[in-house]
Formats: sequence, structure tokens, C-alpha cells
Amino acid sequence: MIEVGAAAQESMWRRVSRLFSIYRSIAHPGVERVLDVIREDVPGLVTRTYPSGLRCGSWTVPQEWDVDEAYVEDLNGTRVIDFKEHPFHVWLFSEPFEGVVSREELLAHVVTKP
Repeated sequence: MIEVGAAAQESMWRRVSRLFSIYRSIAHPGVERVLDVIREDVPGLVTRTYPSGLRCGSWTVPQEWDVDEAYVEDLNGTRVIDFKEHPFHVWLFSEPFEGVVSREELLAHVVTKP
């Protein structure tokens, strides 16, 4: 095991905290923000981008997408889940929905800890 001094540990935790808070997926602008943070430690990092729709073997580069707003409100209008509070409240590749559903219907479509 490598021993790391307190200053280095603090620096690593700051970096990890910055990375953790960035919402990202392979086709999301957050990937570029993550790479920018990594470039601070790896200045020579070279990346390439490929256009959406390009075939790469059996895979096609997906369309880039972003989340403007996502939330779940109770019947009183209180937001119980809010993307602005925590970006990982939205599952990757979720589809937009607007409407009223029962608690049971909602729970059939969300992932939670017990």
C-alpha cells in the first residue's frame, strides 16, 4: 500500500468531490467537464470526438442530450426528488414524462434503496 500525506489526500478528495458532482453519461456535455478536471492532472491528455450517428463496429454514437429540469412532486406541490438538488436523481437515458401517477406506479419506475 502506498502511504499518501494529508495534503495529497485532501487534494484527491477535492478532485473526487468535483468529479462526483458532475452529471455525465457517454452522450452528455458533462463528459467534457469531467475531462477538463482530469486535464488539470494530465495536461497532455488527448481526446477525440465523433459525430452522433457514426457507426463504430456494432455500436452507433448516440445523440448528445442534457437535462434542463426533472423533479417529482407530491400532491401538495412539494418536490421530493429534484435534479437541481442532486444530479443523480435522474436515471441515465430517462424519457420525459409529465402527469399524475399513484405512488405504486411511480415506484414501479424509480430505483431506490430499501
